[in-house]
Amino acid sequence: MRFRFLALAVLALLAAGCSGGADDADVITTDAVSVALAGTVEAPVYRVTTSSIGWLTTRGMGADADPQQMGSARTVVATVGRDREHHVHSVVPEPGSQFAGGDPIEIEIWSDGERLVMDTRDNQRLVDAVPDTDLGPLEPGLFFVDLAAMGSRHPEFLDVLMGLMGVSSPSLRDLAENLPAALDTIEQTSEDPPTYVGSTTVASLYRAQGADVADAIRTAVAAVALVAAVNIDELTELLSEAYGNAEAEVVIELDDQGLLSFLSTREDHSGIFSAMLKAESLDAIVTDRERGEAREALEGAEFIAETRSVYETDVELEIPLPPAATEDRTDEWREYLINAGFDH
Repeated sequence: MRFRFLALAVLALLAAGCSGGADDADVITTDAVSVALAGTVEAPVYRVTTSSIGWLTTRGMGADADPQQMGSARTVVATVGRDREHHVHSVVPEPGSQFAGGDPIEIEIWSDGERLVMDTRDNQRLVDAVPDTDLGPLEPGLFFVDLAAMGSRHPEFLDVLMGLMGVSSPSLRDLAENLPAALDTIEQTSEDPPTYVGSTTVASLYRAQGADVADAIRTAVAAVALVAAVNIDELTELLSEAYGNAEAEVVIELDDQGLLSFLSTREDHSGIFSAMLKAESLDAIVTDRERGEAREALEGAEFIAETRSVYETDVELEIPLPPAATEDRTDEWREYLINAGFDH
């Protein structure tokens, strides 16, 4: 029962705040970070490799126990240019799963703003292992989504699509414009290499990365709804409040040219457990006794999500062209997202 709740919580974290700017004493430091981020944006092509993982500690593990990895370790390699993007999303199965020790499951995405091509054929391994798995619009295949047709009515769908895939890397332009002001505190901790550490809330961090917090959470909850009878609106509201109270630490490192080289975050999502246990829609899948047992097991639990993004601005970087895709899943994705509550 405990891990049933944890599985829901971890999925919610895969969506991918309310703070003010830094104090006046931090203006010089904030300006230095702003200049570095803005300079990196001007690169014609850049590549960002983002890795993420979650760590769980519970009272039942003992005071001296090491945190336990929860969920799969994910890596996204995004190559971004003026007119198109290419993403390779790799999922390393979590320890103890039937895929543990095997090759990562990879998904590729190409986008030029009008057409999005997805290669999800590697998901066949999931279907072969668990034949009843419902992957919805992510079932194995090579297909395209007509973003021009979809976006004319629902311009936010591209961000939602990418978020559900788990492939979203922080928008560098959004970071340059928003991150420095989103930090409650910021200080320089090293001069070689120039390194800055700041603090904010998880919700503020997501907004600084260009994400709509509620939509990011709704995307993940919609994925949970594929396998569990949960109320999407209710869980989105509960988790949005938890994200607004959750603390986040941001580390920014610059290269020898003063451009962004490394960005890492440490997000404390421990509050999502109590938030999810408030959901009345869980009554359909758990009893009062099970809910009480889960609340007791999760009391004092700590869940930390860590991300690490490495930026490259090599002038020789190239963005590969997408393969020919003839299967059109535009309508399937549109219906899925509307059912998830994005048509508003």
